[in-house]
Amino acid sequence: MKQFTGFTKKEILEQVRSGKLFIILLIFIVVGIMNPAITKLTPWIIDLLSDQLRETGMTIPEISVDALASWAQFYKNMPIAFIAFMIFFSGTFIVEFQHKTLINMITKGMVRYKIIYAKMLIIVVLWTVGYWISYGITYGYNAYFWDNTIVNNLLCSAGMYWLCCVWIISVIPLASALFNSLGACLLTEVAAFLVPYLLQMIPKLSKYMPTHLMDSVNLLIDATKPDDYLWAIVISIGLIIINMIVAVFVFNKKEL
Repeated sequence: MKQFTGFTKKEILEQVRSGKLFIILLIFIVVGIMNPAITKLTPWIIDLLSDQLRETGMTIPEISVDALASWAQFYKNMPIAFIAFMIFFSGTFIVEFQHKTLINMITKGMVRYKIIYAKMLIIVVLWTVGYWISYGITYGYNAYFWDNTIVNNLLCSAGMYWLCCVWIISVIPLASALFNSLGACLLTEVAAFLVPYLLQMIPKLSKYMPTHLMDSVNLLIDATKPDDYLWAIVISIGLIIINMIVAVFVFNKKEL
């Protein structure tokens, strides 16, 4: 346990010193502010455009916005933050392998699986903190400008989206254990997402795919029910566990 705690502290300090922690938090804060800001400014922008379009004979109906529109914007903007997050942290293991910085720790008795779990823990914690900060900012502004009570299953929907992203994050240690290239890792992560995403287009398979959790935005308008995502939740958790087990197995065999 001391090894795990010590390595985890080292990872936290590394994220702080490299500036990654502050950059990632800034991205999530900006996204959190953008969601209500874009929604609030949309009628004003449309109004400006309508004045110009009237001269050409076109008319644009008046647009009203509310908390639901802002939450819809949250789910549109969050992939941007998540992609930036994945680019930042996909190379976490690769840098260690290329610089051979793990050899000293392993020769001093550090168990390999603790390295995998410690790094994964830090990545998931950073994702969780950033994601819920963005959620909290959006929630606060929406409560100030509009009324969040008109939106259904708000926390449940956000939790499902968070879990789906954790599943994709769990591919990082597995891909890193398999390959020594950042490009190969990113391609593996993209492939891991695309396969279930494409299979989701088959109606009979849709509810079993982890990517189905990204459709949880439909919960906000009661177009779906939380029970509709039960299989996707179970399979996502199962895949996270499998990815971690296989990552440890491959890493234990990997030559550093």
